[in-house]
Amino acid sequence: MKVMPPILVVDDDHRMVKTLVDLMTVKGFQAEPAYDAQEALEKIRAKPYACLLSDVRMPGQDGVALYRQVRKHHPHMPVVLMTAYADDDLLAQSLKEGVMAVLDKPLNLGNFLSFLSFLRREQSLVLIDGSRAFCKTLEKILAGRGYHPVCLHRLEELKACFEQDVQTALFQLKLQDGQPEEVFRRIRQEVPCVPVVLAIDFNKEKSIWIEQARRYGIYAFIYRPAEMERLHKAITRIRRSIMGNLLENGKCQE
Repeated sequence: MKVMPPILVVDDDHRMVKTLVDLMTVKGFQAEPAYDAQEALEKIRAKPYACLLSDVRMPGQDGVALYRQVRKHHPHMPVVLMTAYADDDLLAQSLKEGVMAVLDKPLNLGNFLSFLSFLRREQSLVLIDGSRAFCKTLEKILAGRGYHPVCLHRLEELKACFEQDVQTALFQLKLQDGQPEEVFRRIRQEVPCVPVVLAIDFNKEKSIWIEQARRYGIYAFIYRPAEMERLHKAITRIRRSIMGNLLENGKCQE
């Protein structure tokens, strides 16, 4: 399991901050307190954080203003806001600007811990492809992008792969007529919260595979020859969708 930077918890309610920090620590996560936006900004300038969890209403800068400051220098840091009040216009705008989620107080701690567990697996990915040679080529390219890929050739290898904290599984598989939907179903059973990308040579006959895959939460399709920037953006989009769902309802998919 990789070592994740701490979570920064920001709230002017000292008791709330202590409760959240203590709970995350007991569950195996590092967490640090801050009691207003200014203190949070000073801490973020001094060291990296995996995630920012902030109250919305605080003296001085509120949580939305804090998010906007953080986004200028750390645009990829996940920011989650929490509130006991409804301010629909402000909170809706913050979500449009990139806040991961706005959660009601008291927090659903189970959902938040599921989100943190997923965040710890920073570049998890299953890539399904039918060509052994293409799978090996992608393995080299993704390794150069900071992933740690492993090529798999049997469904039975998949669950054990991620139980060992492998972050990227390149799944070389011959998809034949009548088989793909069963493959997609079994993959989702084995690794329900891991992004899955289907890579195929597109033609009209294979369009049904795309529809079947979508029913199992396989969100993106990269057609050969692989476009690595497009793949990277797809992974980012998929991960954001999964994290949002975990925060909102504790499930990987809606």
